[in-house]
Amino acid sequence: RVATAGGGPTAGFPALGPGGSCPATPEHPAHTPLGDGEEAGAGPVRMMINNVGDPAHGVVDIGRSDGHNPLGPAGYYAFQDYWYSLPSYRATWTVTARRLDGPGQVLLNNSSPTPAPQSVPAGPSQESGGGYRSGVGSTWVPGPGCYGFRVQGPHLHETVVLEVVFGP
Repeated sequence: RVATAGGGPTAGFPALGPGGSCPATPEHPAHTPLGDGEEAGAGPVRMMINNVGDPAHGVVDIGRSDGHNPLGPAGYYAFQDYWYSLPSYRATWTVTARRLDGPGQVLLNNSSPTPAPQSVPAGPSQESGGGYRSGVGSTWVPGPGCYGFRVQGPHLHETVVLEVVFGP
């Protein structure tokens, strides 16, 4: 889903009314030098998702037991993902996340989850092979819901929306 450029904490995110359905971004299989998984996004920066769910409908499963994961903040559930840029996109890019259907912060990062936007600098410092750059991984959410992720950089404004549910 292409987002509009602009400022403010909700710019580029879809608005959901009461009882509105989550406009999830369909995922599709992807194979990169960084790994294989289900990919969301069509621009030069994409989100690779390594959890089960219903990728064709943008649904990601989380486990109920993940809410007690000692690696993350209490009361948060993790799903495994990472953001990466195609070799053709060499500029700095930033990922911002927010819950779209209610209150609750979205935390990003593997080792020190934070609600702060996460940036990947231009240049080879974040290269992971073949010119691909990554650096933003793992998402922590307060529970099932509709979540938006905005990636921005020079000539880049794209929003990915995922519906997160408890898995079987």
